[in-house]
Amino acid sequence: MPYVLEFDVNHEHFGVMHRYVRDVLEDAGLDVEHVDIGGDGESAVAGSGDDGSRRWFLVVRASRARLEKEYTRERRLGIGLFAGDDPVALDDSDENDDIDNIGDENGKSDDGDEISGAMRSGEAVFNARDALVLLREIVDGVEVAESDMDLSIKSRRRYGGMLPPLAECGLGMYEPVVESLIHTSNSLIQQAFPLHARRARTEVWHSVMAVRETAVPEPVREYFGDKATLFLEWALFYTKWMVVLAGLGLAVWLLEEVDHSHDNVLVAAYSAGLVVWASGFALFWARRQSALAWEWGTLDIDDALAEEVRPEFEGEMDESPVTGRLVKTYPEWKRQLKYAVSVPVTLAMLGVSVAVMVAGLNATAAIDPDSFLFVPALNGRGGDGRGLAADDDSLVVGMLPSLVYTVVILVVNEVYSRIAVCLNKWENHRTRESYEAALILKQIPFQLFNSFVGLFYLAFVECNMVELRVQLRDLFMTDWVRRVVVGALIPYVLKKYAEYTDAAVVAASKKADAPVPSSSPRFVLELLVEADQDRMATFDDWTELVTQLGYVAFFSAAFPLAPLLAVLGNVVELRALVFRYAFLVQRADPVRAKSIGVWMAIVKLVCLLAVIINVGIFGYTTNQARAVFAFFGLDLSIVGHMALVITLEHAAVLAKAVVEWVVPEIPAWVTIARARTRFLLAQSIRERERRRIQERERERRQAQHRTIRK
Repeated sequence: MPYVLEFDVNHEHFGVMHRYVRDVLEDAGLDVEHVDIGGDGESAVAGSGDDGSRRWFLVVRASRARLEKEYTRERRLGIGLFAGDDPVALDDSDENDDIDNIGDENGKSDDGDEISGAMRSGEAVFNARDALVLLREIVDGVEVAESDMDLSIKSRRRYGGMLPPLAECGLGMYEPVVESLIHTSNSLIQQAFPLHARRARTEVWHSVMAVRETAVPEPVREYFGDKATLFLEWALFYTKWMVVLAGLGLAVWLLEEVDHSHDNVLVAAYSAGLVVWASGFALFWARRQSALAWEWGTLDIDDALAEEVRPEFEGEMDESPVTGRLVKTYPEWKRQLKYAVSVPVTLAMLGVSVAVMVAGLNATAAIDPDSFLFVPALNGRGGDGRGLAADDDSLVVGMLPSLVYTVVILVVNEVYSRIAVCLNKWENHRTRESYEAALILKQIPFQLFNSFVGLFYLAFVECNMVELRVQLRDLFMTDWVRRVVVGALIPYVLKKYAEYTDAAVVAASKKADAPVPSSSPRFVLELLVEADQDRMATFDDWTELVTQLGYVAFFSAAFPLAPLLAVLGNVVELRALVFRYAFLVQRADPVRAKSIGVWMAIVKLVCLLAVIINVGIFGYTTNQARAVFAFFGLDLSIVGHMALVITLEHAAVLAKAVVEWVVPEIPAWVTIARARTRFLLAQSIRERERRRIQERERERRQAQHRTIRK
């Protein structure tokens, strides 16, 4: 369960500051050892970086006793529960704070891997994931003491030389040492990450391959933590909900192929089904999310405690009116001025997206010649109206303009993603939560707009169901193939290739159960491999699945086979994601979470738009609304038709709102269990307080008796 810090050996203060970091971590009760790869000292280990350069690491571990101490502190603060915690089994005495655990006193199992099973502290249990959470929080909790800001003769004796002013290294009073040294313009610590556990991640992979897609296995959460597991739970929940749409869509698609018609009563029925599906999906996920949070002990985590100040946050030191400490502050008006720059940049990129849409739809001959968006030079419409494919009967050539359009959409999304990250950093958000929320709100609306603007045009301007079907089919299938190939096949092939070509890795894999000290060549090899891997992140995976949700929920009435393809692709991709998280990227930082955060608002927005869009497709894009109205004897004018469709849309949205109001996001059984837990906790606190009062009263009487006898 080690946590690794990699230092920049070329940093001007490396020679002294790495000792300071090691000392403050050891002062916090952590076990620290260094690994010097390619160095000249006695502690150097044979080997070096890929370019032969020196690399220097601190490997940080925590003993069982130190983890127990942090665990007890967090329970008393009420920060959060751990695996197996009984929330009412709180005891103020320290007499029962012993740990019964498999492994040695340092919290390692006999094979050198991370803790297997659970640590027991009194009546509570925390597992390997909780231990990693505790270790990370101990490391992050090491702050710069006020006395460390002053240079002294003591520093000469301790470090063999004068410590530089800590401010020169990016450190300020009461700031976290490790995080602050990572996120500075001249970073002393280049990265910090937990090491993978060989046996544990293999068990995770086997559990994922064995399960039949009914739930995310518990080993996944134990290994990756709450935040990553919530994403996987959402992806699995979304895929299971799509099975119903897949069956309905397959039936509609087969009947359409037999009937050779894509504008019939089946489209109306399928659109109605999409409205019902979208109305329930977000609500029932919220209920599932609440149930998971309760089972995991995170439902009552205080959001204020979960907020973490970004080390990259810049500002001036000022006294906090709450704590009286010096904290960084940044005027809100400055950030508002930066928003004034971010908004025009985003609008300019939206203009680029519209231009790409116009070019793409012209290239596929989807724009009517009478439209003001028709561009003859781009369109190349042939006599049979097949655009750039007019002279070729090949299906591949016919799809070529759509394929190019899809690739351009992906490129524009990638370009804007990089711009959005730069803008977000420049805006200088204080907490990680606000930074991530701002980045999501920049990227997701743009990417949804960029991906769907062409389809919106075909559906509600051209009102062309046939072209909408063709365009959606090409876009969806191109993206589907890309995700399966890039997300599943290529990583798997690369992993297999690395296993069979790297003799050292193969040799190490044959000794997976052998102890691995930090000085061994095998440990060094694994350390170097993981240090060079990318950090695990779910943002791009979230973006892809939310975009897929939009394709399915918005427009699959035009291409009913889309849900089935999505289900098949997701079944493969979910396992590919776990494979990538376990073997191809650095291990995820263990982050406690009770929800999917801002993504919940995005999912709710997509579901709301799905209700509106499907009513619009029924009312405007197809001829089914006119047929239904005529069946009931309604011969409406254009204005009357529009008014009735808008009324239907409002009724559908109102029905969705009523259902969400009637059905709570927290299930009744969770509410009852939560209330009972709070009742028992309050009762336990009252009972402890009563015993304390009785004990103090007994001591007072005994003191009185002793005084009287004297």
